[in-house]
Amino acid sequence: MSHPVSSGPDDSCPDCGAATGAAVGRAAMWTDRGIVVVEDIPTRLCEACGEQSWAADVAARVEQLLAGSCQAPAAAEALIPVFSFRPDSDRPPPDSTPPAFADEDEACVSSPDDPTAAGLCKYCGAATQPQVVRTVLSGERWWIAVEGIPARVCPACGERFYDEQTTWQLATWTASGPPADAAQPQIPCRIVSFATAE
Repeated sequence: MSHPVSSGPDDSCPDCGAATGAAVGRAAMWTDRGIVVVEDIPTRLCEACGEQSWAADVAARVEQLLAGSCQAPAAAEALIPVFSFRPDSDRPPPDSTPPAFADEDEACVSSPDDPTAAGLCKYCGAATQPQVVRTVLSGERWWIAVEGIPARVCPACGERFYDEQTTWQLATWTASGPPADAAQPQIPCRIVSFATAE
């Protein structure tokens, strides 16, 4: 998992430089033990581009909670469905903007206007590599796990990038749900609160 870290005394957005405001966020990681979700994370939300960022100490604590090296009592435990990503034959309109969706790995959309169009990470400039990844999508009161997603991944900072078609399809799945026949066996999900971390 990667996530931009706030920098500077003005808490400006690390992506576009605009002002940010206080918010509460969450993060998830797919591990060998199942999915771990951390909620109630102190977050800075960009008023211009919507990017979420954390203070360095917050980011370090979240990484520890997700990895299991820092303990917190479980607020809830559940089984959530796993879906296999399938490319859709329907493509978005060429002049449309991909709708927003909650990807807990904070993947970014590749576009002709940023370095990812040339295969470079827009955060650190390293060459990205094609990989098949998995992630967790969420709504206000639900979670689903998705595997088999085509992406470009930065080997230096871990940031991942989806193309427009993949972003569009994940957004559609978030809004209306994936096809029922794509579901696989369920996976354990453990939810903890950042506020209760020891």
